[in-house]
Amino acid sequence: MCGEEHEGSKTAYLVRLKPDQAHAREFVGLFVTDSIGQLIDYVDDCCPVDACEYVVLPIGGLSQPGRSSIVPEPDDEKEVDIFRGATISDRWLDDYFQTKNDLVWTSLAPSASNERGPFE
Repeated sequence: MCGEEHEGSKTAYLVRLKPDQAHAREFVGLFVTDSIGQLIDYVDDCCPVDACEYVVLPIGGLSQPGRSSIVPEPDDEKEVDIFRGATISDRWLDDYFQTKNDLVWTSLAPSASNERGPFE
């Protein structure tokens, strides 16, 4: 694409709590990283990695319905929530709640062969 610089391949991941957790399938976060190792680091900042599972996101996104708004400069006294009122694309929403076998959620728990998780 004209005028764009790419640092490398990035992947978007949707992370949720595993079905066996007290708050089964609760949303943990949406992360864009270079590797599963980076994903594990980000998830580890907010909750136990071994309680989570992830899926690589297909095409989709987050959007602000209606008019765009000006995002204020962040400051120490006021929290800026740029995602307030945002909606998730139907495709991602369908994938998140899908129970059919065509969407495979992968555990972020370290495996016996790799202390960092399923992939590096």
